[in-house]
Amino acid sequence: MLARGILRVTMSSIQSKQSADFPNIVVLGASGRLARLIRPFWENVPVRWQSRTPLNGCERVDILNDPDGLKAMLSGADCVICFAGVTPAPDAHFDDNINLAKACLNAASDAHAGHVLLTSSAAVYGADDGDLSEAADVHPISDYGRAKHQMEQMATQHSHPSTCLRIGNVVGADAAVGGWQPGAVMDQFPDGSTPTRSYIGPATLTRALLRLAITPALPKILNLAAPGSLEMGALLTAADRPFSYRPAGPQTLANVNLDTRLLETFVPFSAQDSDPAQMVREWKEAITL
Repeated sequence: MLARGILRVTMSSIQSKQSADFPNIVVLGASGRLARLIRPFWENVPVRWQSRTPLNGCERVDILNDPDGLKAMLSGADCVICFAGVTPAPDAHFDDNINLAKACLNAASDAHAGHVLLTSSAAVYGADDGDLSEAADVHPISDYGRAKHQMEQMATQHSHPSTCLRIGNVVGADAAVGGWQPGAVMDQFPDGSTPTRSYIGPATLTRALLRLAITPALPKILNLAAPGSLEMGALLTAADRPFSYRPAGPQTLANVNLDTRLLETFVPFSAQDSDPAQMVREWKEAITL
């Protein structure tokens, strides 16, 4: 079974670095779409989960309105992974992305917790295409992207150690596969190709996060995706999601590829991790566990 295999390998590699003790990891934002997708792969990992609303297996703490409860939950944590945030939706309060991250960092500092991994987004790069590295200037064009960039700026100035993870598309939490509906239409360029984007499967994302959780001296900003990029049309085909084509307009970006060379110095990847069929298998297992 894929999930069990991923976790056996991951926990073995972590224990080799941390003796027999698994690190104390706290994950905030268990009710979010991304957390719900990867949580099945953490079944055998001793992780504490937080949710603002009642959710099975989670500790109920309001990040913005219960600083004492959050401090208590983060006390003794070796690493805090913060999925809590506001994603694009009508009437979304994007400023809460900054407020949630700041509350997390404040509580982690007060609790003397370890490193905090904050979830940012490739949206901070805006309409830039090609290979995008952490050192590149960012030009967010959406309110969501601007809020995530402001969150990054706040975090880099905060006294508590943290890393902002600019996560690419996660299969199942993306617009193509996760947001698929009958009648879906895909942009197509004159050469017959569809847009290429950076992606990662949920099980591979889990493995990468666990590796980062035990890695000291992480940079302040880090791209997080499987190496390379893949055609969105190929991903939909691998997922058995039918679609039709329309000519790509002048504003359609042909290739948005997160440069993962820095990430690969901390997290090992195989060629299979970048294969659309493998990513789809990970997604299908995540929704059936």
